[in-house]
Amino acid sequence: MHFKFASGLALAAALISTGFAAAQTPPDGSWRGELRINEDPVPFNFEIAGKGARRTLTLVNGDRHDDYELTQRPNGEWGAVLGTFSSELVLRPGADSENWTGSFRNLASNRQAFDLPFTAGHGRTDRFAVSTARAPVNVNGAWRIDVVSKRPAPHQVAELRQDGDRVTGVLLTVVGDSRRLQGNIVGDELFLSTFTGPAPVYLRAKVKPDGTLDGSLSFGAFVTLKFTGAKDDAIALPDPFTVTEIRDSATPLDLILPDVTGRQTALSDPRFRGKVVVLQILGSWCPNSIDESRFLTDWRGKNLGRGVEVVSAAFEVASELDAARPALEAYRRELDVEHTLLYGGGQDKVAAGAHFPQLSAVNAYPTLLFLDRQGRVRAIHSGFSSPDTGVHYEAFVARFNATVDALLNEPVSVAQAGVPSGPQG
Repeated sequence: MHFKFASGLALAAALISTGFAAAQTPPDGSWRGELRINEDPVPFNFEIAGKGARRTLTLVNGDRHDDYELTQRPNGEWGAVLGTFSSELVLRPGADSENWTGSFRNLASNRQAFDLPFTAGHGRTDRFAVSTARAPVNVNGAWRIDVVSKRPAPHQVAELRQDGDRVTGVLLTVVGDSRRLQGNIVGDELFLSTFTGPAPVYLRAKVKPDGTLDGSLSFGAFVTLKFTGAKDDAIALPDPFTVTEIRDSATPLDLILPDVTGRQTALSDPRFRGKVVVLQILGSWCPNSIDESRFLTDWRGKNLGRGVEVVSAAFEVASELDAARPALEAYRRELDVEHTLLYGGGQDKVAAGAHFPQLSAVNAYPTLLFLDRQGRVRAIHSGFSSPDTGVHYEAFVARFNATVDALLNEPVSVAQAGVPSGPQG
């Protein structure tokens, strides 16, 4: 899977005029970076390709590749703005052309600041260890993951695939997934990480003699959770079409929000009248929302003229439209969003829920609402399972299409009490 972002920075003329061509250039090819999070080394892999002062940096996690534009800067650094996540990777020349240093840091003044240093070595594809043919333990399969917490927390599911000491997989929750994890078995310990643009995820676990896991899970520099794990090939998560309840299926959703320019847009506007509407509740800062937006953008392009409108309502880190506008414009540009994009306010879920009284709550970013031709909420899907989740993503696509098809097949003038959410998968 390959995902592409473009920063839109036009620096070529400045590079020529200031003589950047003489500055040190990171070589093309494979690289291994290593961040330090809570004193632990957290590796990530990337590739650099291209010529001149504008190149491509690709973050590599198993079979997932995320492309970002890498540009040369006046101070000799190279930087990649990481899509819509208000953060960047900066590379700085090191002792020689094969070894560089750098920083992963945030660009949003209204979020908790971080500036995580890393080192990077050229010509390396290893993750936590140089792979060997055999490993002393086997973690292949599905695992029930229980976070250690004072308050009850929903279980998670880790689906892992092991080849020798190399491990790839994904962590699934009721609201989304981790994107592709990659790592190694080292002795009796499991190490996994992913870094696709948002905060890196780092999992470390001891495989105990009874075959269970005891470990920790870090999301960036500020959140670390303890967990236990047990292999369970029958483990499953709640049906995402049932996580959020419909409180009122009879009253049309009366939603009025500004678009990116500030112009008020209502679902009762003529362009939506008599059409099925797929309404996405998202945050441009949320990786699961970005993955779902890619699906919706692609789906919309293939289904024009069917009588379906896609609308996205964004709830952002910034609680005022003027402050949120740069993030919304970046989201629209990076993902080629051509459908209606609205601004709902700050990212607080309780406040967001006030816009949607037909729902029991906004439980996840993203959430999809399926509205019939009368504007009534007929089905709700909470969270999103990215293509990295394999069969879970395929099941979502099938049920999404079945739900839309069922709404389109309803007679326009006939009010119905319910709609199936597609075949159960």
